[in-house]
Amino acid sequence: MAVARRKRIAALSASAVLAAGLSACGVVSPDMTAVDYPPSDGSMLILDDVRALNVAILTLEDVDKGLVIGSVVNRGEEEQEVQLAIDGQEVFTGNVAPHESISLEDPQAVIDTVPAEPGSKTDAQLSVKGAGTQTEPVPVLDDTLPEYAEIINDNKALLFGNSDDADDADDAATGTDEDEA
Repeated sequence: MAVARRKRIAALSASAVLAAGLSACGVVSPDMTAVDYPPSDGSMLILDDVRALNVAILTLEDVDKGLVIGSVVNRGEEEQEVQLAIDGQEVFTGNVAPHESISLEDPQAVIDTVPAEPGSKTDAQLSVKGAGTQTEPVPVLDDTLPEYAEIINDNKALLFGNSDDADDADDAATGTDEDEA
């Protein structure tokens, strides 16, 4: 009887220690939903409370212009004066309110000259008044992946400048000529 009682007490004690140890994980582990990370192919720039998240350039080979995707976010309690540039070309300049997120795709941000070929990287600069500047490499992507092909297709007029050039690019991509059809 005493042996059975000791086994029950030992099992109960081990269970209590194990439960306490496992429940304490949340105390010392960071909350991963509060940690910034690049959720896709783009890069992340962080300067104090301001972030440029998932920044990438979309373009096509033999096209000078590029579409800049991503967002600028202010996680702080005060408005911030922010500038985002790609290889010295202004992408976004403005004030970002506390807890505000500004999409670079609404309206679509465009740079006149993509300084690198698709598949490579080029530098982006995030500047915050009073905090300085951070430079990070960002990827230059093409229409290989369907999600980027859709964005490029929806913004052909911005990349090519006129509809005739955009139609020629369609013809080249599909192997057809609309004028012959």
